[in-house]
Amino acid sequence: MPDQPQTTAPASARARAFASRLVSTVALLGLIGGALAFHLDWPWVVIVALFGMLGTWEYVQLQRGDDGARAYGNLLLVMSAAYWAAAAWMGFRSRGAAFPFKAEAIPFWLDALAVLIVMQGAFALALCRPLEGERTLRRILGAVLGFVYSTLTGGFFLRILFHGADGAHLLLLVILVVKFSDIGAYVIGTSLGRHKMIPHISPAKSWEGFGGAIAGSCLAMACFMWLDGGMLAPLNWSHAITFPVLLCLVGVLGDLAESVLKRCHQVKDTGHTLPGIGGMLDLTDSMLFAVPVAYFYLKLIS
Repeated sequence: MPDQPQTTAPASARARAFASRLVSTVALLGLIGGALAFHLDWPWVVIVALFGMLGTWEYVQLQRGDDGARAYGNLLLVMSAAYWAAAAWMGFRSRGAAFPFKAEAIPFWLDALAVLIVMQGAFALALCRPLEGERTLRRILGAVLGFVYSTLTGGFFLRILFHGADGAHLLLLVILVVKFSDIGAYVIGTSLGRHKMIPHISPAKSWEGFGGAIAGSCLAMACFMWLDGGMLAPLNWSHAITFPVLLCLVGVLGDLAESVLKRCHQVKDTGHTLPGIGGMLDLTDSMLFAVPVAYFYLKLIS
């Protein structure tokens, strides 16, 4: 009998965490669904940019134990805000014409310019105080990595959104495929998971959960194609397996990448913005890896 509370308590905690995660996900999809129903682009842009800025802020907060990194974090936040403003402006400017994937609504020179400014700005900040060996170098590299990880990858949300008149449908499909992959992994992993996947990085992930992730992504793809297939060009039923499995694979990699980030900083969650999920990076980790791959996949087949 003394063992019973120890077995029921974790199950109850998992149930509460899953319920909170489900509510957060449904609320997010409700906002996105409303924007889709009324054919509005600006709610998408606001949501994506807000999530992107919150993710960047959480990344900066991971460095809060290093007082010398504060200036680099401020540079990262300023450049992130500037990038989102420029990307949104370019996207809305392109709305007057139907932009195919071969004509970028948001040009890639914007990304290159932004990375160049962050890199040069970080080195300029290193000149403002005595060098501290590898610690200074880690601050410089951390600023560049943080910008690429938390901001540039998010820019692909807008690139898909501003692809012609049906970009919002494509973006919603990508989000659903990735999130159902996460849900499938969580449900199967917590109930049937026995064989650990990469225990030294993420002890909770199992190969059974990985199978659930693939099943969840394929299920979401099939349902969306059945309900809204006519609005998903250039995707069709011939992509119903390759596309979701590819997004699932890179999404799992993105999830594990954030686990590496958290373990290196010795934190459980990047924040507490979303009940049952954690921080914004905890919500978008898999999508930050999957959305760029989705964009290039769509570009390849268009």
